[in-house]
Amino acid sequence: TFNNHFGYVDFAQCAEDGFTRTHKIHEFSWEDQGYSCVDELYNEMADILDKKMTLIQNLTYSTMGAYSDVDTSKYRNAIWMYIQSLYGIILLTFP
Repeated sequence: TFNNHFGYVDFAQCAEDGFTRTHKIHEFSWEDQGYSCVDELYNEMADILDKKMTLIQNLTYSTMGAYSDVDTSKYRNAIWMYIQSLYGIILLTFP
């Protein structure tokens, strides 16, 4: 059935008791726990997800606006961390 109420809910508002529970990124990793868990449940999907995440983390045209030959790794990493923080996944050393 179609669920027209599906959408992003602010992570901080998800806590029923007013206490926001975050997940520390150093407590879990795709390489150590995630891949093997998905591989066990849906073998073909583990490789697909692994390739997609690697592609996303490395995807760049080395440009920033009108500038070319730019190292965008810090910018891409900041976006990656920000998106994870939207879902309560935090890196303690990230400013």
